[in-house]
Amino acid sequence: MPRRELGSPRLTALIYISESEADASNVTIKVEGSLNRESLPVFQEVFAKHMEAKKWIAIDLGGIMGLDRNAKAWLKEIKRSVKFVDMPAYLKLEIGIDP
Repeated sequence: MPRRELGSPRLTALIYISESEADASNVTIKVEGSLNRESLPVFQEVFAKHMEAKKWIAIDLGGIMGLDRNAKAWLKEIKRSVKFVDMPAYLKLEIGIDP
């Protein structure tokens, strides 16, 4: 029987975030990969930076591969403050955004 060691390394989160600014007051944040409890704080930090700068924010979720309930709950919280771009239909339903 194979032995499993506690504390062995594992892949936890892969996320790629890019930011593109159309001008000084508009930014699109593109998220690719998995948005979960490990990667969500990184995304929240990028988001907060632009909110503090009072920018209009679009979030492109076209490259999202998976979300956990923490990520879905947070997206529900911010849905009135941002514009979602290229969001998969199943996610629109879960977040409560008109398709």
